[in-house]
Amino acid sequence: MVFDSEEADAEGPGGRGGNDSLILPDLVVCLEATDDFLRQRVLNLPENVVIGTHYTEHGMTHCLGEYRVLNAEGEETVVSFFEELEVPLEIIGELVING
Repeated sequence: MVFDSEEADAEGPGGRGGNDSLILPDLVVCLEATDDFLRQRVLNLPENVVIGTHYTEHGMTHCLGEYRVLNAEGEETVVSFFEELEVPLEIIGELVING
């Protein structure tokens, strides 16, 4: 039964039940980039794209700082969640995107 909470809580990782395999991905791809790389990408966006967004120097610095704190090594992160469930993980380092 999909919503049988008593049995589901006892099964599976994190007490989420045995139906996780139906919704878990076969592979997780994590794209990593330095703060400088991301700032440069934003600086190169056309002005009409960034108007009204948080893509300012101050906004990006704030968001990146928050992201780095929340995703620090050893913390509960999306990557560590999938690693714990033994979902294959592909980490792609320094991105180089043209355009």
